Amino acid sequence: MPAPDWLASLNRALDLLPRPRFQACGVAGFHAALFVSTGATLLAGRSPLVLAVLAAVCALSFVVYLRVRTWLAGRKSLVLMEHVWFALACCAAALRLMHVPAPEYLDIVCVGLSVFLAAGRLGCLLVGCCHGRPSSIGIAYTGTFVGHFANVRLFPVAAIELAGLLFIGFCGLAALPFAAPGTVAAWFLLSYSAMRFGLENLRGDRRPYFLELSQAQWMSLAQGAAAVWWLDARRPVAGHASIGAALLFILATAVLAHYIRSPRRRILTTQHVRETTGLADRDPCGEPFVHNTSRGVTVAVSTAGRGLPRARHISLALPDGRFDLQLLCDLAVRAFPCILPESAVAAAGVLHFAVPEEPGREAAPAGSLYAALYGVVVRRIQSTPERLPQEAPALPQASGMPVVPSPWYFAAASAGQSARRAPGEVDI
Repeated sequence: MPAPDWLASLNRALDLLPRPRFQACGVAGFHAALFVSTGATLLAGRSPLVLAVLAAVCALSFVVYLRVRTWLAGRKSLVLMEHVWFALACCAAALRLMHVPAPEYLDIVCVGLSVFLAAGRLGCLLVGCCHGRPSSIGIAYTGTFVGHFANVRLFPVAAIELAGLLFIGFCGLAALPFAAPGTVAAWFLLSYSAMRFGLENLRGDRRPYFLELSQAQWMSLAQGAAAVWWLDARRPVAGHASIGAALLFILATAVLAHYIRSPRRRILTTQHVRETTGLADRDPCGEPFVHNTSRGVTVAVSTAGRGLPRARHISLALPDGRFDLQLLCDLAVRAFPCILPESAVAAAGVLHFAVPEEPGREAAPAGSLYAALYGVVVRRIQSTPERLPQEAPALPQASGMPVVPSPWYFAAASAGQSARRAPGEVDI
């Protein structure tokens, strides 16, 4: 089904956005944050001289943080939440050295940080470094930041975070003359952590995970806890220890339940990956065959046609009709490290791909192989969403001999069912 006219027009407008250097947005964001912080200082009746010192500290903290992180990581990278923590710590230390009450000025710093971070997310939106998942609405990037997602339409998650940061900053600025010192800083930390925790599920770039939560989600939980502690320290509540223990228990229970129920934890175990590989390695004796793994994943296998080199056509489907393309691609590259990403398609909840049977063929690194496979499949889904290919894509040539593509003789069915060949038939 073609996209509505308004959606096509919106996507074309998004594709026309300029692609400036990320640093330009950072510089513009610093000046905008300085302007807003100056207005907030005057509005709250604080000292402009102290603000000037804090502005210099924030600028220096950004440079120091970026250099130290580049040295530690071995590559140039930036994590906004880490910079927020480092900048606030540096400002708190400077205020302590000047013997100035920290809460009164940290409120102003947080209002300025909201604007600065919003400008940073504008840079992310324009260059695509922190992109969203493939979507029918978004921007199709062509830069190096998106890698294998080039020309894939990606959801503009950075735009949502940009708008959220501006809203947080506006609310903090409006409340500054009336709120108790430190309240605006706590509002910024708590609201930004809640927003970032939720938006992580819309992000499409790869990131470290622990107990099925991303690194940024764990940082968001820590930041939210720090904000609650900050508010409680300034306004103690009777029985706060019991309340804190109850909240910690609820949070731990929710994280554990999320981890236990996660299909990734069950399907991507080493034992299950080996089981999937073993099922596909069985000799089909010229006929397609279908099996279910112990975790309910359907594996269907057939051999390629008369072309060379010899290859296996494999289908993977998750149990209960679930379709998680990222999980399927992750399972595919782990179970079949010699997979040909350019041969893959996905339709009706099933991932189809080819694996050549070439002795001595070297496997590509898992990370780059996953990105290549996922990018190819998503690009094909977005280019022809209403049509399922009736033939397998041609495999690469070997030894100068062309490969004859053969139909997809796949069946994603329950174990024990037989799959019979029918020329040109697609059985999914």
